[in-house]
Amino acid sequence: MLAHMLAHYSSFLPIFVLQNIHMSSFKFQLRAKSVIINFSYSRSTRIRHATGILLIKPRSWNPKDQNIRASIEEPGAKAKNFRLTNIKTAFLENVAAFELSNTVITKDILLEAASDALGEGRIKEIQEIPEFLKFFKEYIEHHTTHPLDSTGRPLAQSTIKTYNNAYNVLIQFSRDKKYGVRYATINREFYEMLYEWSTSKNYSDNYFGAIIKTVKTIYAAALERDYHTGQEHKKKYFRKLSIESDEIFLTAEELSLIYDLDLSEHKTLDRARDLFLIGAYTGLRVSDYSMLNKTHFKKRDGHIYLEMENKKTRALVAIPLNSKVRAIINKYGGNPPNNMSEQQINKSIKEVGEMAKLVSLATSSKTVAGRKVVTKVPKHKLIKNHTARRSFCTNAYLHRDKMDIVEIMSLSGHKTLNSFLKYVKADHLQKAQNLATNSFFD
Repeated sequence: MLAHMLAHYSSFLPIFVLQNIHMSSFKFQLRAKSVIINFSYSRSTRIRHATGILLIKPRSWNPKDQNIRASIEEPGAKAKNFRLTNIKTAFLENVAAFELSNTVITKDILLEAASDALGEGRIKEIQEIPEFLKFFKEYIEHHTTHPLDSTGRPLAQSTIKTYNNAYNVLIQFSRDKKYGVRYATINREFYEMLYEWSTSKNYSDNYFGAIIKTVKTIYAAALERDYHTGQEHKKKYFRKLSIESDEIFLTAEELSLIYDLDLSEHKTLDRARDLFLIGAYTGLRVSDYSMLNKTHFKKRDGHIYLEMENKKTRALVAIPLNSKVRAIINKYGGNPPNNMSEQQINKSIKEVGEMAKLVSLATSSKTVAGRKVVTKVPKHKLIKNHTARRSFCTNAYLHRDKMDIVEIMSLSGHKTLNSFLKYVKADHLQKAQNLATNSFFD
């Protein structure tokens, strides 16, 4: 069929046609020792196909000129290069012939063009390119155990949870809106439709922003693998929405109320309370304070320190323990409380807060579709795992014995001032009071 088509259209294939059949998208590449065709007809229609040409030494490949360097290490290089030139010409002629016959160019059509150009039966395609959602799932599964290029470490458990959540949201969006989420359809229309759909679900702008941040990460990872050529993630419209949160913190007095509770008849609440307080007095993330063991406590010069490499950033921190944390450790015979799941701590600490009578009304707000919705709820209902870390940062910042911000950051593990200040939940008056004792204002 193809030979007949070429014969029929050969007179209609002037050189300028061949030069414009997506020449910029045609590449020869080396995979292991095999030369392959990498051809993109469009964003969603591309193939990778073996040529059957093998190199003796991979270093003989010239990626700039897409040919084989002639050397004593690579006998037959000239003949192989001649073969590559013929394959490229024949392949592009085949694609041109299909276009001139008004054939819809699909992956199967490109594979047929490649097979004919090679003058032999269909060679197995080197790699099937997974579409976006399939790659998304494969990316999570792969990097659960394999290191990322950017960090050299597998994904943190908290990141895996975030990515799985984003994946599930996209699956639901795709079903609800009947929108195929593919590399070619991740564009302005996708962004606007996803935002409109998320607001219909009453998702906050910050939640939408977290989804977009993950989409950008996976989209960029697919680009690194040559699965597509899109650049949508770099455009201004494709931004991660981020509204400053009004999350609560617990004052030193409120933490003391929780500490003083007698929970001897409530073993689960007792353990959750103790773990939470360790977080509130050390600044650890819940992923760290929920998984402590005896090896994390060090004694030096009469002082006890908590020393560990935090899970999220792998930063090594050493934090002095105050009297309350020391008492908690002594309560368990020199050990931290037994580990608990983050979900169990999160659920229990709200109940503990209610028992400590932290029932004053606190502001809770959510921005949906750019509109801020403010409600007043009892403070204990807003306590969650991360409140511990926010309380540490804020209380350390406001403490009467001033600590330098850099010192606080060295304890909390924050790497930038901007990220640290997001954790300081003091209001503008509290911040002014914190500065009032500075000699500058004498």
